[in-house]
Amino acid sequence: MAENAELRPGVLVDVPWGVDTFPGRVIETYVSGGALRVRIEVQVPGRSEAETLVLRAEDVILRSDVEISRAATSKDAMRYERDLLNALIYCIGQLPEPRTYNLMTSWSIGDVEVDALVRGPTAAIAVDVKLQIREFRHYVERLRLITHNISMRLGLPAIMLAVSPNPPQFLGLIRHDADSFAAENVAILRWRDERDTAILQDAVRGILAPNTM
Repeated sequence: MAENAELRPGVLVDVPWGVDTFPGRVIETYVSGGALRVRIEVQVPGRSEAETLVLRAEDVILRSDVEISRAATSKDAMRYERDLLNALIYCIGQLPEPRTYNLMTSWSIGDVEVDALVRGPTAAIAVDVKLQIREFRHYVERLRLITHNISMRLGLPAIMLAVSPNPPQFLGLIRHDADSFAAENVAILRWRDERDTAILQDAVRGILAPNTM
């Protein structure tokens, strides 16, 4: 999410465009309807002339944020997954009767593998780590089907927790203004590092032990 002071004319940004993001340049900012708006010139591949559009300030992605995300998709990927697993272990330890929950990594059902599975007495969480920005096409629909199969296999209600280090706008292919999104049996959550562990903890508790919140 871009800070207002950073959205100066000429600043390079990335613009959400369906399931993709395209490079753009800030032309001007102004207030309309009580909200800060940003007019941006966007270069869309395959079009000879740039497009001009207006976005809310919170929907604009600074190039520095994108570079952080891309770094997480390459050399830092293994460290990210390790740190996320440690955060999950911590979150489970904060639940009532934590010994009743079982965490398994790289759990598979048929030819489908999830990065982790947390099984509790009354519900389960499957975890899918989403590092690559451009892999979101039909992503939620696919996870809903996988999660349904997991639930049938375990005989428990199951939620797929898709976790990504990317800025909220990339998660916001469904919703642009939140650090998390939940619908049916899929929840998408932003987790960068220990700064976001409280968000992860709330999600884990809300799924596995909602009566204790």
